[in-house]
Amino acid sequence: VAYPNDWDRKRVAQNWGYELDEVKTVHHPSDFTELMFGKEIDLSEYTSLSDEDKQRLDKEINYPIRLSKDLVDEFDLLSADVISAYPCRLDRGKQPEFLIKTMAKMKDLGRSVRCILFDFHSTGDDKVVYKEELQKIAMEWGLTPHEMIFISKWREDTFLNVPREVVMNIKKISDFHMHPSTSETYSLVVQESMVWRNFCILNHHTPYMRDIYGSRNVIHEEFGSAVNSLTGENGATNINIFDEQKHFENVANKVLYFIEQANPVIAQWRFIRQTKNLKYIFRRQLEPLLYGLNVR
Repeated sequence: VAYPNDWDRKRVAQNWGYELDEVKTVHHPSDFTELMFGKEIDLSEYTSLSDEDKQRLDKEINYPIRLSKDLVDEFDLLSADVISAYPCRLDRGKQPEFLIKTMAKMKDLGRSVRCILFDFHSTGDDKVVYKEELQKIAMEWGLTPHEMIFISKWREDTFLNVPREVVMNIKKISDFHMHPSTSETYSLVVQESMVWRNFCILNHHTPYMRDIYGSRNVIHEEFGSAVNSLTGENGATNINIFDEQKHFENVANKVLYFIEQANPVIAQWRFIRQTKNLKYIFRRQLEPLLYGLNVR
């Protein structure tokens, strides 16, 4: 007998005439990808639609959902301790290496990580060189291709870009957003990350980010700037990191504190994401019963 909580097992066994070890706990799983990304429409049910309309609707509605689910499934995103996604063109001023190194140190600290870089429109000139440098950094810092995901290298249909809905869907399941960009005027990426309750790490050297988003519920790290952050005039703000390993370990620990302890909403989401998804419940609780293994 399968029952959805452990505490009631004794009462269920007594009331229905079973031995206690015959009543097993199987929690109710949730299909998080369908809950958060939506459900594909079966366009074959709409017989009045032309084939052209069906193709258009499939591309606009179903394709982003399929692509998002494929990304989650292929890289087993829901099992990760920490997920972060950074959508950006690969201009050097975007500095995704700061996120990559932070995630690598989280891995060193014992967390399973998934770092997703939505590197759109980054297929020519220095952007290609920069992408190769970032891949090398990820490898040297200990991240595998399963942990450091370049969307432009994932599939042929994601080489140039992906639908905006895919970025938003992955943001929905992510834990934090780091924004080390040295030059912004506003950053809707940050704002939309906050919409999906991603904890945000912003650039101390771009003071306008404080004006826009404040300082109470975010942290500001030193990432450098394309302007003089003291005077607000033309120039640059450069940083020198003496010990990168120690520096990014400190940043990683700081972020982990906020997503694992200080913010109960993020912490609880991470818990159910990992332990109440379809795959986890099947593998840990239902599959052993099907094979006659002795589990509670």
